[in-house]
Amino acid sequence: MNYQVAVLIDTNIHLIGELLFDYEKMPLWQPQFDHFERVDGEQGQAGSLGKLVYIQNKQRIVMDEYIESVDLPHHCVILYHMDGVTNRCENYFEEVLDGILWTMDVTFDFEIPPSISVEQFKASTYQSMMSLKQYIETQHPIH
Repeated sequence: MNYQVAVLIDTNIHLIGELLFDYEKMPLWQPQFDHFERVDGEQGQAGSLGKLVYIQNKQRIVMDEYIESVDLPHHCVILYHMDGVTNRCENYFEEVLDGILWTMDVTFDFEIPPSISVEQFKASTYQSMMSLKQYIETQHPIH
C-alpha cells in the first residue's frame, strides 16, 4: 500500500526536523506516546534502532523505529515495524512562501492484508501530521 500526504506548517525548516526526533517532547503532540528506548546507534541518526513505547487503552504497545537516512532539515526516511506490519515513511521538508511544506510518501507492507482501507490509513497519517503541525504552531509560533 502506497500513498502521499502533505501538510503546510507555519514554522522554520530547522524546528520541524528537530522535533521529529525529540522523544522528550513527543508526548506533547502524540498523547499515547510513553517513552523511547534506544537499542542501537546514535539517537536521530541514520542506522539507529529504537523502540517507541505507547500506552493505549491501558496496554503497552511497542513499535520498532529504524532511521534509514537523515538529511535534515530537508529529508529523512524512517521505518516502523510492529506485529507483521512494516511502514516506511519518506519525509520531505520544503521551504515555500507560507511556511514549510511537509510531504510524506508512505509505504506499508503487511504479512496479512489489513482490515481497513487505504483511506483510513491515509487519514491516520494526516491526523498524526496535523498533531505535530498544531503543536509547532501553538507552542513554537513564528514571530
